[in-house]
Amino acid sequence: MDGLTIIAVLLILWGLATMAVAIFQPGFVWNNPKASGFKSLLGDTGTVIFFIVVGLIATGAGVLILVL
Repeated sequence: MDGLTIIAVLLILWGLATMAVAIFQPGFVWNNPKASGFKSLLGDTGTVIFFIVVGLIATGAGVLILVL
């Protein structure tokens, strides 16, 4: 496995984990200071949408790297 494949797999896993945090909102992640800053800036719904969009972009980039 070369370096680009490892990066692609990590991007996919990170994107899926980011979307899982947005959907399930586990307390130890959702209530940390960084996420609370996002929530105060964007609101709860905006933060969920932001995390899902970032997760989709990361997952899509990982898949794109694997395909091309």
